[in-house]
Amino acid sequence: MRLDESITKASDEQLQSLCNAENDPAPLSEEHFAHWDIPVEIKKAFVERAKQDEPALAASDRYADVFSSLESNSKSDTLYARYPLCHECAVTIIATMELDLLCTFHERDKLALLERELERLALIKGDMEMSSDDRMRWNRDQNRLECDLEKMHRACEETRAAMRKLDEEKEHVLHMLNDMDAQSTSLLKEEEAMWHAWNERVAEFEQLACEKERLDANLAEESRILSNLANSNAYTDAFSIEKDAYGMGVINGLRLGRFSASRPPQDQVTWTEVNVAWGQLALLFNLLCRKLGYESPTHKVHARGAQSTVERLAPEHAEYELHATSEWHVGRLFHSRRFDCAMEAFLMSVQDLYMHAKSTMDPALMLPYSIQHGRIGGVSIRLQFNQPASWSLATCRLLECLQHLLSWTLEREARQELSRDL
Repeated sequence: MRLDESITKASDEQLQSLCNAENDPAPLSEEHFAHWDIPVEIKKAFVERAKQDEPALAASDRYADVFSSLESNSKSDTLYARYPLCHECAVTIIATMELDLLCTFHERDKLALLERELERLALIKGDMEMSSDDRMRWNRDQNRLECDLEKMHRACEETRAAMRKLDEEKEHVLHMLNDMDAQSTSLLKEEEAMWHAWNERVAEFEQLACEKERLDANLAEESRILSNLANSNAYTDAFSIEKDAYGMGVINGLRLGRFSASRPPQDQVTWTEVNVAWGQLALLFNLLCRKLGYESPTHKVHARGAQSTVERLAPEHAEYELHATSEWHVGRLFHSRRFDCAMEAFLMSVQDLYMHAKSTMDPALMLPYSIQHGRIGGVSIRLQFNQPASWSLATCRLLECLQHLLSWTLEREARQELSRDL
C-alpha cells in the first residue's frame, strides 16, 4: 500500500494530530505516536525521521541553554540582547560591553582608594591597631609626606615671592608701556607735522625748480640772442653777399651777372636787377671809405641806386654811368663803353682803398684776388668783347673782395672797442 493511500485510511483525529505536529518545533518521538491507529508505513516513516532529527534536537537544546545563559548574564540598565545575534548587533554589543567594563574598572579603583583612606583614618583615630613594621613604614611615609609638605610650602612661598616680584615688574613694564604710548602718540603728532612741513617744502622746492628751469630756459634763450647779436653786425645784415646755385654773385638778393644767350629768357638776369646790385656795391664802397677815413684823389663813387655813377677827378674830369640798359638805340655801343669805363674806375677805386688800408693800418691785409689793369683774378671786368660767364665771374670776385674788406673793417672796429674798454 502506498503512503498517500495509508494516510487516506487514517482517522481524522490522528491526521489532525499529525498536522499539528508540523508546527511543533521538536519532532515527535516513537512513544508519542506508538498507540496511534495509523498505518505501519507512516509509523516507520516517522520513526526514521525521529532517529535522524535526534542529534540536531540535542544540539538545538544545547544552543538554547547557552543563549538563555547569555541573555541572563548580559541584562543591565543599558544593555539587553536576545540571542542569537547578527554580526552588526554582535559588534555593537561588544563595544557596549567594553565601555561597561571600563566603567567597572574605574569604580573598582575608587573603591580601593576609599578603602585605603578609611584604613588610614582608622589608624589615626586608634580604632585600628597595626604591627611594628607597619608602624615604622607608616612613620616613614608620614615623615616623607611632612618633608614633602614643607618643601611644597617653601616652594609656594618662593613662588609667591617670585609672583610679587613679577607683579612689580609687570607694574613697572605697564608704566613704561604707558609712557611709551604717550611718547609714541607725541612722536606720531610730530611725524605728522614733519610730513606736512616736508610736503610744503617739497611743493615749494618743485615750484622753485620749475621757476629755475623757466629762468634757465630764458637765460639760455637770452644768451643765444645775445651771442647772435654779439656775432652779428648791422652792416653784414645790410650788405648780405653770397653765391647762388649757379655760382653768380648776389648782394642783398640781387644777382650781379649775366647768363649766356642760350639760356631761356625767363632765366636771364634783367639789367634792372644788375643796375640795382651795382648801386648796392657803390653804397658799400662809400661806407668802407667813410669807416677807413679814405678819400680817393682820382675817383668818386656816387651811390644812386640803379642810376649810380663814377666820377673821375683827375687827370681829366669825367663821369661814367655805373649802370647798363637793355634798350636798343644808336648810342648803345657808346653807353656800353662808358659802362665799362665806370666798372674799371670802380675796380681801381677798390684797389686804391685796399692799398690805403694795407699801408696805413694792417700790412698783413690781403684780398682774395689781385686787381690789376681792369682785371680781378686775371678776369676782365669789361662787358664789351667778353663772355657773360667771364663777366659774371669777375663781378662775383669783386663782391668777394668787398665782403673781405667789410669783414676786416668790422673786426678792426671790434678790437678797437675792446681795447678802449680795457
